[in-house]
Amino acid sequence: MAWFLVLIGLASFVAGGAVACNIRGAATALGESSQRNQALRAAARGELGLPSRQGSAALFRWLGAAVGLSGLFLALTGLVLLTR
Repeated sequence: MAWFLVLIGLASFVAGGAVACNIRGAATALGESSQRNQALRAAARGELGLPSRQGSAALFRWLGAAVGLSGLFLALTGLVLLTR
């Protein structure tokens, strides 16, 4: 069980850190994808105006930081359980 926490924690830490630091434009791509999906949903509903912008790159960078810190907590918890 402890190894599982360490592995999942490290994977979350790396993935969240990549988005938080915008490595290879990860946060920018997520923001553009969110905006594109909002435009497609608005078109499917028949709305002709511009959709409101809700998911920006800054939002995804904050979420990536939260996921990265949570992953770090999981990994450290797993390491503490392994040393007992």
